[in-house]
Amino acid sequence: MFRLETERLFLRAWRDDDLDALAALNGDPEVMRYITGGVPRTREQAEVGLRRQQQNQRELGYSFWAVEERATGRVIGLNGIQPLLDTGEVEIGWWLARDKWGQGFASEAARRAAAFAFDEAGLQRLVAIAMHENGASLAIMAKLGMTFERATTFGELGSTNADLQDIALDFHGLDAQTFATVRAAAAASATAATRHGREGDR
Repeated sequence: MFRLETERLFLRAWRDDDLDALAALNGDPEVMRYITGGVPRTREQAEVGLRRQQQNQRELGYSFWAVEERATGRVIGLNGIQPLLDTGEVEIGWWLARDKWGQGFASEAARRAAAFAFDEAGLQRLVAIAMHENGASLAIMAKLGMTFERATTFGELGSTNADLQDIALDFHGLDAQTFATVRAAAAASATAATRHGREGDR
């Protein structure tokens, strides 16, 4: 089964027995606040989403994966890459259970997903969408090196869901070279911090 690893997480393909966890995420209005405008999704809708991601994984080799916390084995969200509606673009995205907000999990997963997209899937560009009010997601996009390209709506991107079409979104883009530069700078900063810490212990 497909699986990526980070320090604290596994990003893996969805299993049938993950439906309860996904339904819980979909059913939380706060989790869905910046996904559907706060409208919860039913268990049936969650199952449709799970099957769609399983199909993406089979056909494309990537999807919005289950995010499993290594310490507990619990599925705490989803993260990954998938085709963005009718745009011809591939988006990177993330959702996280409410009790896991503010702990750096989404950023950690997003960095690994972006690395997979550019290093292993061979993509040259990723995009992301977020409501303008979703400061947390916009901050993650900035950390990845993404830049604002335009304002749009779900309708303009090709959604046929009447409940979503008019939701205003910020559309961001990222190319492989920019991500490589940002990643190298982050690695250099981490190395310098480690060296400084060791020197301080002397």
